[in-house]
Amino acid sequence: MRSAKQIYMAHLDAAESLSPADGKVLALKQVIGDPFPFGVSDPEGPNRKTLETMIGFAVDQQINPEKI
Repeated sequence: MRSAKQIYMAHLDAAESLSPADGKVLALKQVIGDPFPFGVSDPEGPNRKTLETMIGFAVDQQINPEKI
């Protein structure tokens, strides 16, 4: 069974019956590569730096008392 991401990316690659939102995802894909990266457990995971930055801002703004 293929994941939803694989199915959607194949739909985009086929370029048939695309919505305006699909067109934006295709444009993003051309600029950054994978438009839907996922993963945080690996220190080099694609979302790790973003998540750490968000946590830092939450601590700076005293939303969270400390980094988790």
